[in-house]
This record gives sequence, structure tokens and C-alpha cells, in this order.
Amino acid sequence: MVRACQPVLLVALLAVTAAVADAATFAEVQRIKLGQLEQAARNAVAQQRKTHCEPMAVQAEFQGIGGVLVGRSTDWDVDGDGQCLKVTLLGIPANTSHTDIDHRLAIRFAQPVNLLSRSTGLALWIRPADGLAPTLRFGARFRCAGSDEDPVIISDTPLVHKFGDSPHQAYLDWGYAFSHDVEPLRGAPRELFERVEAIELTFVQKRIPRGEGPLPPATGVFYLDGVQLVDWYEGSYDNSRFPPDGPLNAAQPIVSQGRTQQVAVICALYGGEEGVQSALRAMDMMARIQCWDGSWPEIQTRLQGETTHGMILADLARTLQALRDRNRPELKQWVRIRHWDMTRDELYEQMIYRAAMSRAPAPMHTWADTYFSGEGALRGGCNRPMYFTVSQYVTAQVLRDGAWKKQVLVEYDRNMDDLVAYQGVTAGGWPIFGEGDRYNGRGLSWDCGYTTDHVFIMAIGSRVTGDERWGAMMRRFDAVVEAMMLADGLRIDGGLSERGRARSGGLKAPDIVFQEAHRHGATKLAQWGANVSRLTWSQWPAGGSQWPGASRARGYGLGAFLTWLTYDLQAEPEPADLGHVFPRQWPVWTAVWMDKEGREARRSKLVLQPGTAPTVNTFQWEVGQYPVITGAPVAVELLGETPVEISDVTASGDVSALAKGTPRFEVVGDGRFEDNKVLLTGPARVGMLYDGGEVAFSVKPAETDKPAGFRVRALHAPEACTHAFPDNAERPARPDGNRSPRRPGRREGR
Repeated sequence: MVRACQPVLLVALLAVTAAVADAATFAEVQRIKLGQLEQAARNAVAQQRKTHCEPMAVQAEFQGIGGVLVGRSTDWDVDGDGQCLKVTLLGIPANTSHTDIDHRLAIRFAQPVNLLSRSTGLALWIRPADGLAPTLRFGARFRCAGSDEDPVIISDTPLVHKFGDSPHQAYLDWGYAFSHDVEPLRGAPRELFERVEAIELTFVQKRIPRGEGPLPPATGVFYLDGVQLVDWYEGSYDNSRFPPDGPLNAAQPIVSQGRTQQVAVICALYGGEEGVQSALRAMDMMARIQCWDGSWPEIQTRLQGETTHGMILADLARTLQALRDRNRPELKQWVRIRHWDMTRDELYEQMIYRAAMSRAPAPMHTWADTYFSGEGALRGGCNRPMYFTVSQYVTAQVLRDGAWKKQVLVEYDRNMDDLVAYQGVTAGGWPIFGEGDRYNGRGLSWDCGYTTDHVFIMAIGSRVTGDERWGAMMRRFDAVVEAMMLADGLRIDGGLSERGRARSGGLKAPDIVFQEAHRHGATKLAQWGANVSRLTWSQWPAGGSQWPGASRARGYGLGAFLTWLTYDLQAEPEPADLGHVFPRQWPVWTAVWMDKEGREARRSKLVLQPGTAPTVNTFQWEVGQYPVITGAPVAVELLGETPVEISDVTASGDVSALAKGTPRFEVVGDGRFEDNKVLLTGPARVGMLYDGGEVAFSVKPAETDKPAGFRVRALHAPEACTHAFPDNAERPARPDGNRSPRRPGRREGR
């Protein structure tokens, strides 16, 4: 007798179980969490930029090109020289091109200028004349000495301010610039900005959001003054662009990482007086660099009309609330930032309101412009609209203006309906949220890393809103967790990722996932949270979630990823084992693969091998298919040298609950059961009959006309077993002609 399934050390779960007696109490866990966040606040304060360079008036020649006329005027003055520029636009057409733009205002320097040495962007005061079309927009092209690869800022900033501010101070950050071909997410080479001969403002007409009907050529006048090179990043936590001992704009390429500023809320809540001062610097900075539409730059995504800034918004709203809760006198101070002259409290409230309305009108799927659509985000990057929607609710709770609050809550409600409707849309009803579309609609839009973010966002949304719709989404998502949970009960399968090459994905903050999923009856999600929580706190600080690394994070990760942990501080209920066992935790499990039309595509099987060879599992991913997995609580040991195939595991009833009982084995077909052995002469069906249900699976000798057999033993808890999985070398090619990431043949121990 030999074993095809050999026990192996179940490092993750069995070690956790053994260590539970020495684990911290959950009250101690809360103190550990606070300590981690306090250290994170100290780290953020230490890496924050606390200086800036003074603004420099632009000394240049201004020249109109195409339908742009420019001349001096005494009708307005901002900078104190008694005059401004009057810019007349003649017949500016609708244009969605980012590079082929004929109508420009050239700002020509006497000699090449290094824009990076003392500035982060270009600020300019604009006063529209009466009747100027709100569809007129501008961007920039940088003419660089020695190169024809001119960086481009997309022409989407309106001359007539979206929220009615007039006059207004516009701002073009160097980090807004794309490469000359405007390839998405490809920044322009840094060195080009060190030898700029001219900045050409480019003028087009376009509707944002996209609307119906033609736009006739537009003619009108605006006044321009106070053109300056400015450094508006005092208060930045971005130590890549602003290293403590390095030059300004050090990153290559230059990017605007708005998400670094999320850590302001950790500083305000857990950083003491230094943290509060740090948060105030950060909030002032975010008011300075807020985009025309209310968003904030996050790498290049701002210029794609993205919703990533929702992640920033929630934390800035909470920062304002933290400052209010502390009755900070700085909120009553009168400040002048850009064209706003008001108290800090008023400025911060206006800032978060406008950010919450930046993608109005809802619902999200109807939003579209020339390079982005809300529906595209819901299908191919759903973590962003999900969190943007959460942030709208968070913002509404902070707003004191009743009309603003009502507006934002209406937007939230409509976007929530969108999230509910789009769950499962990319995968034929399999209830995932879409991430990526590498296969041009043929795939599932699956990515395990972003999927773990979806889980976290659902838990946060549930906690901060109390909205039952989050709970409904979590309950639906149980089907995904059941299918994708790996044998350790801690990580989900990397699957056929449409974005990265991750083999698996884990939870960042398991306690909130358990608490919110359990509250809503999402048992599988809650069990996942309980498993990871047990690992995290019994082996502290070895790993298991994002918590162990919270005190060590620096740079972008410190700002962009840690603030989610601040929602994970609820002491009750303490995560507890709910007794659910995931199918892959049992030694015997098989999958039914479904296509996006809801049809069965194929089934997997197990092959018990002689000798010391592990059980072969034919579970293999294919484009556009998802698995439904059923496990059998049974250990199997091959008898003799003839391999045995196991297929079609089915269950009536909850397998985890059934496994608590003792079954009666029954064999139907060409075989018999005796002395805890199944002896086969041909195909048969093995039944495990419990009070209240049945688990069954099909078996047959792998070689025709040869008898075979195996020993069976009912299990009441998971038991370690090693499976060998096939090589997925035959995956279809990607649309670009390259092979999709190849998962090598692997063994998975449990």
C-alpha cells in the first residue's frame, strides 16, 4: 500500500492553531494597531516637505497662433503692473485630439528654461469675458531644445470655471504632462523640462462629460495675467518627487502622486501636535493643487478622467473632521489660497464638496469624456469607482452646508445602484467586480490583487455607511471566495489575471472583513477574515496582513495604502472561527468550469498516483471561464499500482456542517466497499451518507480492464495533501500577440 496524498506541514493554518494559546488578546491587538498607526504618523511627518520656492513671474514673449489673437489691455490687473493680456479666440472648433491642435498661445522664453529647478507648475489668472463658451478648454505643449518629442498636457481645463469662480487661478502641474504621443500612463522624460524654449497653451472645444450634438466653432475673449512659475508642494508626503536631500522634481518621469496625501488623516488622528500641523500643511497643499473639476492628480490618472481621487477624498474629508473634533483654531484663520479668500474651514469644506461632485451627474456609468468612461471603470478598474462612491458618503457626513450634503448623498445613492448592477457584469454573472480587459471582452476581468481590495472596500463601505447594499454585494461575493480560496484558507487564487502576474492575493485588514461580512451573513468572507486574523495576531509580527508592515511603510505606500487600516479599529465582535471549510482545504475536490453564458464548459478531476507521486489535479484556467468547486471531507490512499480517477464531487447540504458527523459509505456501480476500502473493476459512484445530506464522487480505474482500489477515511477537519497541477502553457495569445502570463506546473500543499 502506498499513499498518493502524503501529509505535509500546513504551515499557515496548523501553526496558527498551535500558537493560539500564546496569541495576544483582542484588547491587546487594538493597542498594537494604535501603536502601528502612531509610528506611521511619525514616519509621515518625517518625510513631509516643509518648504517651498517663491513664485517667479514669467518673463516671455506672448504670441498668438492660428485663431488666437493677443494684445495688451488695461481692463484688468492682478500682478500690479497696471495691465493684462487680452486673448481673443476666433472660431475654435471641437477637437478631441491631444496633439493636433492649431490654435495656440505661445509663451516664448528668451533662452531655454529649466522648469524643474524651482517650480512644480505654471499658474495663470484667467477672467472670462461675458459670453465665453464654457466648452472652451486649454492645455499645453512644451517646446524643448534639441527634441521634437514635445511633452503634452491634455486640453481639458476650462477657461470658464466649472464651479463658477471668476476670476480664477488655473494651474498646470509638470506632473500632468504625457509623452509626446500621449500614450496613457507614460510620462515625458524628465530631462526635456530642463531645456524648455516655449510653453504653448493649446485651445480646443470639448464637452466634459461628453455630450450629444455638434459644437459649432466658438469665438470669445478672456483676460490673462499673473503668469508665474510656482512651487505649490509644501506639505507633500511624496519623497520620490521631493526627496529630503535631493533636487526638486527628482522623480523620473515627473508624476503627481496625490495619494501620498491620504496619510494626512493618520497624522491628524495619531500624530499629536506635530501630526496636526503636518495635516494642516497637507490640506493647504491639496487646496492649492486641486484640479479644475474638483479632483486631484494621481500619477497621470487625473488627466484620464479617472476616479482614483476618491481614495484621496475620503481621507481628506476625515482629516477635516479630525481637525474640527479637536477645535483647531487654525480652521478659523482667514487664508488666501489661489483665488479663494476665506477661512480654512470654509476652504476645506469647499474642497471636499467639489471633489465629491467631480464626476457628477451620477450614475457613474453614464459619465464619459474623450478618454475615459465611467462604464469602462466599472468594467475594467472597479476598485476606483467603488471607493469614490464610499468617499461621497464620507464627505456628506462632514459637510455642514445642507444643500451640498443633500446633493452629494443623491450622487452616492445613484452610484451605489451602479455598483450593485455591475457586480458580475464582466464575468457572465459570476459576482466579481471587473479589473482589466486584456482579452478584449473574452476574459473575466479578474485580478486577485484588486479583488482583495474590493473585499476591503465592501467592508469599509458597510462600516461607514450602514447601507445594506454593501451587505448584499458581500453575500453575493461569497460564491467567489468559495471558488477561489486556496488550500491554506488564507489566500485567493491568482487565476488568469488580466493585470498582474500574482499567484495569489491576501487580505490587508482581516478583522473588519470578518466583522462586516459576519454582520451581513456573508459566511465565506467572514471565515476568510477569521483565518487571516488568527494568523496575523498569533504570529505577530511575522505577517498575515498589512498590519505588521504599517510602522515600516515609507513613500507612496505610506500615504496610499495605510489609511484603509484606520477603519479596522473596532474591538467587537472579535473574529472567531465559524467552522466553514473551503472546498480546496479538503484533499478531494473537483471543479465544474462555467463560461460567461452560464453553460458548463468542462470539469476537472483528480488522479491518485502510485508510489510517492502526488495526486494529479487537472484544474486549469482558461480564458472566460470560472470554477464552481465542491470538496469532499475524505482522505484517500491508493492501493496497488493502478491509478484511480476521481471526478464530479457533489454535495447536498453544507459540507462543513456535514463533516462534523460520521458518514456511511456506499458504492454504486462496478465496485464495492469493504473494510474502509473502495475496490473497483470499473466506473462507480462513492457516496458519503450523513444525517441531513450526502457527499458523493465518481471513481474509476485509470487503466481499462485493470482492477484498482483505494482506502477512504472520513475527515472532520482539513488534512494536508499535495496536489500537482498542470502547466497552463496552451493559454491563448493576448490581443497584442504575446502570450499571457504563463503559470508553470506547480504543487500546492495543504
